[in-house]
Amino acid sequence: MVKWGNVASTAFDAFEKANSTVAFYMFIIEESIQTVSMAVYLSNKAGNTEKMKELAQWNKTELVEPLKDFCDGAGYVGFPMNLAFKKFAEASEKAMDYYISLVEEKPPAPTTGSIYIGSSPRDAVIYLDGEDTGTLTPQLISDLSPGEHTILLKKEGYNDYEATETITAGETLEKYYIMEKIPVTTGNIHIKSSPSEAEIFIDGHDTEKLTPEVITDLSPGEHTILLKKEGYNDYEATETITAGETLEKYYIMEEKAPTTGNIYIKSDPTGARIFIDGEDTGKLTPETIKDLSLGEHEIKLTLPGYVDYVTTETTVPGETLERLYVLEKE
Repeated sequence: MVKWGNVASTAFDAFEKANSTVAFYMFIIEESIQTVSMAVYLSNKAGNTEKMKELAQWNKTELVEPLKDFCDGAGYVGFPMNLAFKKFAEASEKAMDYYISLVEEKPPAPTTGSIYIGSSPRDAVIYLDGEDTGTLTPQLISDLSPGEHTILLKKEGYNDYEATETITAGETLEKYYIMEKIPVTTGNIHIKSSPSEAEIFIDGHDTEKLTPEVITDLSPGEHTILLKKEGYNDYEATETITAGETLEKYYIMEEKAPTTGNIYIKSDPTGARIFIDGEDTGKLTPETIKDLSLGEHEIKLTLPGYVDYVTTETTVPGETLERLYVLEKE
């Protein structure tokens, strides 16, 4: 007859031995994992990333993952130690994944740098190492090799600004340059006149320009302005030019006083030849004789079959006298 008490006792002893064997195996694996993990840590501290990655990967696949699988399959054998060892294996797996990621996710070291260039005033043309970048300030210039680079800024009305800057790989250098304005050494004058289109002379020199016109680049100080236009008296003035400024001037020219007069001569009958001051004009009545000097002039008309007609007339400046002379038959 089977003695169940003895069977139970024997089974329990076997279970205890199995538990001890399982626990011993898990302990050995745990110690191995910790030893390799320490080697991983020390390799990382020494900067030997390739060795660190190799050890971490081996530790994970050859020790940590088999321990996890063993703990899952042990069931009640080794309980509750298998649960503790499984937690240890999971923590170790995360640690190894971390060390592996340090190598896999580390970006390559940068090989170029950048410079951000600002200026006052803005919109200056940027030259880098003598080459026109085609850009204006403010601007970020990227992909520059490490080391010294020459920066040159150009803007109309300002002195060029040049600087040497050192570029560091992986960094952006920020620079703000203040440009100096070129001192203005000349001034201008805007000349208008009534009437317009008068010739402009400056200091006796013909500018070959007509009013209205801006005459530029004049030295500071006094300058003589002379305007000329046919039919008008010359207009002369002295003006003071100031550097960096434009002087506005409006001149009114006077029309020249007439120096001659005209006379419109008619006769009855018509067709009489006209003599002025004894000279034959080659003209017949009716006719206007123009541009006679001011003062008295002798008028003589001749026509065949008629008595010569002689008289004296006084010309008026700018006016035309009208006269009708009646000739007598011989």
